Amino acid sequence: MIDRPARGVGDVHAYVCSERAGGRDVYDAKKFVNVVDRLITVAESTSDDDAVFTELTTALTTVFDIVGTSVLVSGGDDDLHVASTSGAIDAIERCQTAVQHGPAYDAYRGSRIVAVADIARARHRWPQFVDVAAHAGIGGVAAFPLQRGDDVMGSLVLYSTVPHAWSAGDLDATRVLARLAIAQRASAKQLRTMNEVSEQLQHALESRIVIEQAKGVLAATSNIDTDAAFERMRHHARRHRMSVRDAAQAVVDYRVRL
Repeated sequence: MIDRPARGVGDVHAYVCSERAGGRDVYDAKKFVNVVDRLITVAESTSDDDAVFTELTTALTTVFDIVGTSVLVSGGDDDLHVASTSGAIDAIERCQTAVQHGPAYDAYRGSRIVAVADIARARHRWPQFVDVAAHAGIGGVAAFPLQRGDDVMGSLVLYSTVPHAWSAGDLDATRVLARLAIAQRASAKQLRTMNEVSEQLQHALESRIVIEQAKGVLAATSNIDTDAAFERMRHHARRHRMSVRDAAQAVVDYRVRL
């Protein structure tokens, strides 16, 4: 549970206030459950790595009293790029990625939640970000590391149009959704990898079967051993710029005589 503004993974890190993470929980429990269900459904039904993030950013604006959300993912070399946004916050994220500072970067680099009730009081920390955010009508912001184990792969940012006392309940609920999105995305990616490997193995097995059949045909029709039969097929494949598997299939189909 999040209950104090202290440094460390999973804790609130507020640059502009020293009070406890307080305020009234504003998330809707029923909508929260619906979001969890949708995140799982999206992860199970799409091959798009960022689809879960798109669903997350869209759904969070319905669960919380906020104007928009964004997901920024690591591009390597301490850089972040925008994977998904909701609401009119594109200019804010362009600013963050351009200057490489702001709540998203602090959450990402420090592996901790950054909750700021009133961004006007954070100008000393992120002057350019605060200028752009304030111009866009943003009053409060909270950023969460997107983390799986020790691997931090980006950040999730929530924006409020008014100064927002982020409650411990809101921060906990968002952190859970962020972790779920990361886990679902990783599971979907792992499943696709397993399917790709399975298809590759199946293709290799089928190729091997055809080649062995062709070696048997050549050995029987040309009165040679299987090693010599394979060398003959390989020579034919090279000469005609084709794969050994295609050459073998031609032999099995009696379309060529070697």
